[in-house]
Amino acid sequence: MAVWCRHLVLNCIKPQGVVCESRWFTEDAEIHLLPVAEPEQHLLALLTHYWAGCQSPLPLITNTSFAYAKASLNGGRADPDKAMWAIWLGGQFATAEAEDIYYQQLYKTAPLDDAFKALALDIYQQIYDHLADGRL
Repeated sequence: MAVWCRHLVLNCIKPQGVVCESRWFTEDAEIHLLPVAEPEQHLLALLTHYWAGCQSPLPLITNTSFAYAKASLNGGRADPDKAMWAIWLGGQFATAEAEDIYYQQLYKTAPLDDAFKALALDIYQQIYDHLADGRL
C-alpha cells in the first residue's frame, strides 16, 4: 500500500522530466505500476476508507485481504474464498491472522463477510488496474 500511495502522489505532482511509473522489487517478484490518469480520485477513495477507519474498524485484514483480492483478480487461478480462509486460519507452515491479538479483540467471529470482500476488492482493484503485467 505504501508503494501505491507514493505512486499516486508521484502521478499527482508529475515532476517535469520524470516518467510517472513505479517499480518495487521483492525477493520473488517485481511490481511495475503504470501511470495513473486520475490519481486524485484514487487518493480520495483511499482517504475515504482511511477516515471511515478512524470512526470504526475496517475489515481490511492485511494478508487475508490481499490473498482474497489476489485470487479474485488474477483470473480464476485460485478460489478466492479458499485463499482468504487459508491465510485467516493459517496452517502447518503459516501463522493464522486469526491468532493476532488485535483482531481477536476486534472480532468475536471471523470478519470475512461480503463487506470484507468488497473492501478488499475496492482497495486492490485500483492497484491491479495499473500493473504492467496485470497480476498481483
